[in-house]
Amino acid sequence: MQSYPTFQARYQAIRRRDSQAVGHFFYGVLSTGIYCRPDCASRQPLIENVRFFDSTASAIDAGFRACKRCRPDSNEEGSLIQQKVSAMCRMIETAESSPTLDQLSRSVGWSPAYLQRVFKAEMGMSPKAYSRQIRIQRVQKALSAPQSITQAAHQAGFTSTSHYYSEVKKMGILTATKATQPRADIQTGKTMTSEQEIHYQLVSTSLGFCLMAATEKGLCAVSLGDDEEVLLAEFTTQFSAANLLDVSTLSTKQDHDSGGWKGWFSAVIKQVNSASWEASSLPLDTQGTLFQQQVWQALRTIPRGETRTYSEVAELIGKPNSVRAVATACAANKIALLIPCHRVLRKGGLLAGYRWGLARKKALLERESRY
Repeated sequence: MQSYPTFQARYQAIRRRDSQAVGHFFYGVLSTGIYCRPDCASRQPLIENVRFFDSTASAIDAGFRACKRCRPDSNEEGSLIQQKVSAMCRMIETAESSPTLDQLSRSVGWSPAYLQRVFKAEMGMSPKAYSRQIRIQRVQKALSAPQSITQAAHQAGFTSTSHYYSEVKKMGILTATKATQPRADIQTGKTMTSEQEIHYQLVSTSLGFCLMAATEKGLCAVSLGDDEEVLLAEFTTQFSAANLLDVSTLSTKQDHDSGGWKGWFSAVIKQVNSASWEASSLPLDTQGTLFQQQVWQALRTIPRGETRTYSEVAELIGKPNSVRAVATACAANKIALLIPCHRVLRKGGLLAGYRWGLARKKALLERESRY
């Protein structure tokens, strides 16, 4: 594995046209105004005319244009980077314990520093943060089985329930419990927490079944599907630690709308059933990483009847090299319609994945285009 931390190391790499350096940096030549890949076969520049860049975007910003011989702006290199980042994600997701940075570096042939920079640009978070998120998801999935939080946390690789809750708080992931230190019962291993109330309603709409859920802060879930039981199972698994209240079963005495969920649910149903209604001002209780929050906020600015590509959304949040991370954030969205990830397409207008079904995404776009 090669590393190119200094100016001299990079200059020597371009002198020997080192193919191992491709993807680590680009270089510009002041005398020609052109930037190249390290292995470019063009005439080698004098050292005083060379400037190095970590990305094509930074080279362009400095006023250089792409070399027509080595084509540093082609999608071929970006595709290779995406393949390696995907491989690292799979390695993290399938490992029993979190891989170290050195292990990840050896697996793809990158230096740790370069790996950190590229992984964060692609995924919107560091490898360590991604690993934490995977382990937290394992705990939440495990809680659907009859076992304690302590058991689930240990199975996912956390040293204790306090470690688990600490990481949850760092990631900003909704666990349906207050972000306070839990008290463990020594006899049973159960974790004592203050439960958060979440009201939910499952209704039939023109787009299939719709499950809406809200905390006192705002809507935390809006899901669409063809099977009531599947929607309900996914919801109860996701918020397994919460006090889930089905509004259709509440008595008059219990039916106290302290958080405003009645009005919120009514507005959601109107938007699901009619493209002429836009419930854009409803409060949301979204839980995700800072990058995900930025993407979701950007999606809410896309007007009805219009679409954006993943690249355009990345540009919108000021991170043009994070196209893959934007797609991942869209896929992580759990609030249909109100965070309109259905309005994001691939280049050329191609429909991309949609967690509630491509047919439903196509129907939504066709319906909105008429208004």
